[in-house]
Amino acid sequence: MTILHTITCTKFLPAFNACETFTRYLTRNRILTEKGIERLFSKGCPEYEASKGVCVTRVETAIYIR
Repeated sequence: MTILHTITCTKFLPAFNACETFTRYLTRNRILTEKGIERLFSKGCPEYEASKGVCVTRVETAIYIR
């Protein structure tokens, strides 16, 4: 079973007094919670380097069974 998480994130940019919205993708063999995904982004994971101040605003999960 493969699980694809499509994650919409926002990050506040104090220099511009604005928020940046972007999408990241994670493939795992288990379902992750929003807090778990935020921890991955703040500590770093194999796909993405650590980034402080990232807020997860939306998570879409797709499950693929082989």
